[in-house]
Amino acid sequence: MTCRAYYSYMLQIRPNDRSVLLKSGRLLQQYVVDNYVKIETGILRWVRTHQANIRSEVYQGLQDALHDGENNADNVGQRTILPSCFIGGKRDMAQRYQDGMAIVLKDDNDDKLREPEDYDRVVRAEIPKVNCEPQLHDAVLKHMIHGPCGKLNIKSPCMKDGQCKKGYPKNFIEDTRQGNDSYPEYR
Repeated sequence: MTCRAYYSYMLQIRPNDRSVLLKSGRLLQQYVVDNYVKIETGILRWVRTHQANIRSEVYQGLQDALHDGENNADNVGQRTILPSCFIGGKRDMAQRYQDGMAIVLKDDNDDKLREPEDYDRVVRAEIPKVNCEPQLHDAVLKHMIHGPCGKLNIKSPCMKDGQCKKGYPKNFIEDTRQGNDSYPEYR
């Protein structure tokens, strides 16, 4: 029997139970916290000693450390990878987020953009007029304009084989329409 199973059994509320443990107030709280720490410590000890079982070498620890900005080799030691089954860990939280997003997309048929008019309600692919929205105009010019690329800058990072990988410059069109690749072409 695991510690978790034992303490779960001890903390269950049963009909006609006169458990001194469950009626002990702050001592119960301390008991629960202490045993939670004991359970988590046991899980972390198992994870640390069974890295081969969870295939931690797949996570490429050194590259992860460099990606995180660690450039001192003395600080890069033996990393312990927490699996997604460790509740509250980075991988668990990412998995929960992805599951939640899958559920939202699965159930919300009303929110799908199907027609060009639907796109025009939520997407604005034009530069705002400086006299109407000066702050938005400046923000769009500073942060949301692609380029220059193409013939103006053939060394741009987006260039491949003499053309922009993102398909710029886009053609000017009056109205939003459905593109050939299932993506819309915005007005």
